[in-house]
Amino acid sequence: MDEREPRPILAVSACLLGESVRYDGRHKRDDWVCEVLSRHFHLQPLCPEVGAGLGVPRPSVRLVRRGDELRAVGVEDADVDVTESLAAFTRDYLRGQRVDGMVLKARSPSCALDSAPVDEGGETGPGLFTARVVARWPWLPVIEENGLADLWRRLHFVERAWIGFGLRSGRLGCLRPSWVYRLQGRGPGGIDQDPARSLEEALARPWQVSEIARQGAFLCQDPRLPEAWRERLQAVPPEAEPALRLGVLLAALAALDGDARGEALFLAVGGQLRCLAAEGEPC
Repeated sequence: MDEREPRPILAVSACLLGESVRYDGRHKRDDWVCEVLSRHFHLQPLCPEVGAGLGVPRPSVRLVRRGDELRAVGVEDADVDVTESLAAFTRDYLRGQRVDGMVLKARSPSCALDSAPVDEGGETGPGLFTARVVARWPWLPVIEENGLADLWRRLHFVERAWIGFGLRSGRLGCLRPSWVYRLQGRGPGGIDQDPARSLEEALARPWQVSEIARQGAFLCQDPRLPEAWRERLQAVPPEAEPALRLGVLLAALAALDGDARGEALFLAVGGQLRCLAAEGEPC
């Protein structure tokens, strides 16, 4: 994708981008985020704890339940309570930022989506920053970095972020849903839902391998489809999991419509530009 083209903005936990902002002065760089996701999204570093003025390095904190409230207190010194500092940063962030999605660090007391340890009884929950973000922006796609390892969730996240970008920026070309409806077997006259809801249904449907293969074979016969995409479709072996086959098919349909999401979706479902061809060669 051309670097000059407007792209969706993802807020990403800064430690996942290789920034040494963790409590111990280290990072947790994620190669897929840095080397693949960055090609199709603007990645905006985010660290609520540094933003709250807690410094690097800093005492580690954990979530504890006090009555009906979760608080972030020191692991070694329970008198250290950074709850209000994180809340103040989050309020400022929500007033001043506009992003199309978030990739956040799992198990973080500030950033986790649902995996932050609470007390010592095995309970988990959202980090304090993320809990407020999700409550304020319930439509925003948010995922932990380990969630990106799941093919299905990765595809879903990428597409939802592009839809959010189209809504935020008014670039309606990013909202072309015709390939989703076509994949659902619905013509233009049958469109009665917004693109986001239609996408949710398409991705939740229990796809059968035979149905996806039939759609792919039909698409390969379309003379408008670029040859490179025809080769990509044909390179996916029959034994590939349905989610992968569906993802490549979605990407090819987007490309057929002249939609910039095609390459981004292909990266999302194909990993490091691999179709899982029998010989394992890059597509």
